[in-house]
Amino acid sequence: MPNSIHASRRRRLPAMLSVLFMLPVLLGMSMLANYANQPGPEAIDVPVKLTSGILPEWKAFSARPTVVFFYHPHCPCTRATVRTWERLIATSSTQPKIFAYAYRPADVNDQWVESDLTDAIRKLGDVDVIADAGGDACRRFGVTTSGHLLVYGVNGELKFSGGITSARGHEGESQAGSAFIKQINLQSTAQTHWPVFGCAVVSEAEGV
Repeated sequence: MPNSIHASRRRRLPAMLSVLFMLPVLLGMSMLANYANQPGPEAIDVPVKLTSGILPEWKAFSARPTVVFFYHPHCPCTRATVRTWERLIATSSTQPKIFAYAYRPADVNDQWVESDLTDAIRKLGDVDVIADAGGDACRRFGVTTSGHLLVYGVNGELKFSGGITSARGHEGESQAGSAFIKQINLQSTAQTHWPVFGCAVVSEAEGV
């Protein structure tokens, strides 16, 4: 009898070790999934009406939709936003004016915002990349998360606020992306506010 008990224990040992080995792996995967699906803090007091006081350059382009984009030039999550945006452009019948605010710390020069991400953003269309020293524009628009897009109609009214990915670093189709391009194409949508999946936009260490 004792020999059979020991044999049974030996047979169970590999299974027990496999379970113990898999537990941290499963825990890590769960933590990554939770992180990927956790949106950034909700934007507060985003201007519902665009004016030249908020964005001085806007009046010169007010005859077409305006996209205001906020990003950290070294945020890996925002790469998915830009690649998704590139795909959406192919379905756009309207060329919006794009103002892309690239966060930079207040104590460095504008060269800090130059990155492959910034280069990709410049290729999205009629884009002005603006170095946002110390995150002043982010605070002016109430934005907290890299990858946040605002679409204002030709009358300056807010039509879209949020991100266009369904998770951090996730490319592909999403309801938010469809709503974003519809608003650029001057089509109405039932929902205007969407979560943003990305890193904190005002962060000196992000991606460094």
